[in-house]
Amino acid sequence: MDNVREILALYQIQGLGYVSILKIMQQFKSLNELLDSNETKTDELISKKHLIYIKKSIIELDKFAQKQLEQAEKLGVRIISYYDKEYPNLLKEIYDAPPLLFIKGNFSILNNKTIAIVGTRLASDYGLKTAGYFAGGLAENGVTVVSGMARGVDSAAHKSAIEAGGSTIAVVGCGLDIVYPPENKNLKSRIEEHGVMVSELPFGTEPLAHNFPRRNRIISGLSYGTIVIEAGMKSGALITAQTSIDQGREVFAVPGSIYNKRTKGTHYLIRQGAVLVEDVSQVFMEIPGWIQNKQSLTEEEIRSPLSEKEKALWDVMNYEPMHIDSITETTGTNISNALSVLLSMELKGYVKQLSGMMFIKV
Repeated sequence: MDNVREILALYQIQGLGYVSILKIMQQFKSLNELLDSNETKTDELISKKHLIYIKKSIIELDKFAQKQLEQAEKLGVRIISYYDKEYPNLLKEIYDAPPLLFIKGNFSILNNKTIAIVGTRLASDYGLKTAGYFAGGLAENGVTVVSGMARGVDSAAHKSAIEAGGSTIAVVGCGLDIVYPPENKNLKSRIEEHGVMVSELPFGTEPLAHNFPRRNRIISGLSYGTIVIEAGMKSGALITAQTSIDQGREVFAVPGSIYNKRTKGTHYLIRQGAVLVEDVSQVFMEIPGWIQNKQSLTEEEIRSPLSEKEKALWDVMNYEPMHIDSITETTGTNISNALSVLLSMELKGYVKQLSGMMFIKV
């Protein structure tokens, strides 16, 4: 049974899990065929209680499916099944892959090279800039950035991937007819234009708390690896890291200040064996087969390009330590602005701050 309408009907049956739905899909072409089948064929697939419910409620189940299909057409959303050729190959590899995906945007990127970027909703400036650095650098090198469109790190990753001219995938924990968080309405539109919105949940599903941990397995399931940036010990980003491990994918963690409680989770991941990354090129090094496709790739080539403000500072610096006062005097920049620009350059891997407010090209 690969008919989306039939699967939508099965979605309404409480207690019927995705694995069971997929098994039923493999055996039967329709709900009527399922109901007409003998018990020896159905006993291992579905309980008698569920069969009785389907028989009793088949008209209502079909009405629900029809409404979902009508709303999909109205909103320009595609609903694809596990057996459609457009279904992402990576996602098929996970144990509890969703039987259906609701998608809006450029669905062809679902089979691109992908890396997830996740982290706290309450990100610091460092966390936001770091997310932007990695997302931008990956996007510039042909990698699609996957995240959850939450506040903080997620939103920064999506925005930076788009601004770098790349593509991004947002996996949400609600129906695609709902914008969550509400302030991301414009971002959602940009993602639909420059990437794709994805949900496993039918239209009308509210962004309830229990939807997000399950959503996280899709974020990691669509990705060759997951980068965790600024995550506390109770952060949902650690759930995504764990699902990535369970799925046999790479986990990367970006270190931060020992005084920042939002980095406790990332440091925990590093102690548990996650790959510590400070540069985009290190991500390429860890994914099997990626670096061979970029044999001439150097760290300089993979780094995000300099902005005009950054280039102005870069041009006056050299590979010997230079004090902040010398930099500001030479460029005519005030210290506050210079430090902000230098931090951005450090995150991109162009400069390093030494003790005594000294900076050096790297």
